[in-house]
Amino acid sequence: WALEHGETGLALRIAAGLGRYWFFRALYREGREWLERAVASCSPVTSSHMAAALGWIAGIALHMGDYARAEETSAAAVAMFEVLDDEAGAMRERNSLANTYLASGRVEQAREIYDEVSRYFDERREDFAYVPMVNRTIVAVWQGDVTTATTLIARLYEYADRIDNPEIRSWTELTEGDLAAILDDVDRMEDAYQRALDHSLRAGNRLLEGWACTGLADVARVRVEFSKAHVFLATAAAVGAESGAASIEWVVNVTRIDLAAEERDREALETALRRLLASSLQWQDTRTLALSALGYGLVVRYDMPENAARLLGLHEAAFHKEKLARRPRHERLFQSAKAELRERLGDDSFDTAWKEGAAISPLDVMTLMPEIG
Repeated sequence: WALEHGETGLALRIAAGLGRYWFFRALYREGREWLERAVASCSPVTSSHMAAALGWIAGIALHMGDYARAEETSAAAVAMFEVLDDEAGAMRERNSLANTYLASGRVEQAREIYDEVSRYFDERREDFAYVPMVNRTIVAVWQGDVTTATTLIARLYEYADRIDNPEIRSWTELTEGDLAAILDDVDRMEDAYQRALDHSLRAGNRLLEGWACTGLADVARVRVEFSKAHVFLATAAAVGAESGAASIEWVVNVTRIDLAAEERDREALETALRRLLASSLQWQDTRTLALSALGYGLVVRYDMPENAARLLGLHEAAFHKEKLARRPRHERLFQSAKAELRERLGDDSFDTAWKEGAAISPLDVMTLMPEIG
């Protein structure tokens, strides 16, 4: 109504106010359409409502896989809050900007910003400190920093107990489940992901529901309960398709690759890998591309050993650059495949292929996967 009657300022205020609702209910397509229309109708206005609307567009665009738009609007929101002399608003949007770096594999760059934003809100004893702390925990888990992750999760539980918000509790349990995964503690994983699912349903947060389901699918995979794993993945995939949440689609495909490998279903593995590569190349997500190189290298090591060595070399170089760590199961598979390939090819041929792969950017990984292309 406001847009149709030329009340563009009112439309912007309404859209900015509804941003949280659209974001946390994973109503991404609907929310982004209204936010983009409201912003376009008022540009180039500088106001707190415009800055907030840009911030919500950034968050939604990120989960829809539009990293370029997410980074563009996050940066614009930071700049606008700075012009408005709203330091807290600018710091909140810096956290959002860091999320775009994390999603596209710029892990160290994201970590530095999370630390900065977390300190800022911690010093002021503001509850928003919880948000960059969750993200910083994700980085610690990805980098295999168990000590930091454990310390941060203990603080997240303190926040959850004090604030008693189901979304905060769900986020906390998801990070607990991810930490349990790198510790190979399956019972702890299951308990945490189930609690995360329960809290997400209580909050009505479809995004968290989808992620919790993928975590439970991973638990079922580890326990060789493949039918159960497929049920959880189907639920998560439905949430992603309904909302347009590319972030859920991403983790569903990652889990499908591991599940297909366990089931020795090469066709399913290549289908999931093809989907994952298509989105990761579009988003320039170097971390996922490096994980894909590992996954495909493990598959082809028997019939294409030199190419497998290149893929593993690419993976290792990319993970080393961002100080990333493999999950224990992936680490065992990686070391086993590396030893097998060295023995099969001989030291000289293996080292040559490994170095060739290490010199290739993850963005060019498809040159080593012609069958997938």
